[in-house]
Amino acid sequence: MALPNSKEEVKLVKCGVRFTPPAIVVIYASSGKTRRRTMPLRNFGKNSGVQRVATELRQNSRHKHYLEGMPVAQLEKLVSMLHNQLNGMSRDEVIAKARSLDHIDPDEDLNKVTFIYLLSNNFLN
Repeated sequence: MALPNSKEEVKLVKCGVRFTPPAIVVIYASSGKTRRRTMPLRNFGKNSGVQRVATELRQNSRHKHYLEGMPVAQLEKLVSMLHNQLNGMSRDEVIAKARSLDHIDPDEDLNKVTFIYLLSNNFLN
């Protein structure tokens, strides 16, 4: 399949992961058509750094056009899901952990927490 022209608009519709073999899956719209792109994470193992892999994926000339509309934190979250699964967590545990990271406690006063806590929970980007 040919790459879309750089002039063509690629609109991200959905993104997700494939656990075996590890890959990021993106559904996008381009030229009025909806397409799916699978980006395999080659040489991805238990000791791979999540941020490094996400950065390399965004800079890869074959994939960067499709990942421009995705926030870096979201891509890192998808890669960390794959990383956790490779480190022995079940799929259900990986999904539950990812959902718990998105949960914001409405009773928590973010004015009283430390700066490091805000950065680690992606409240600041």
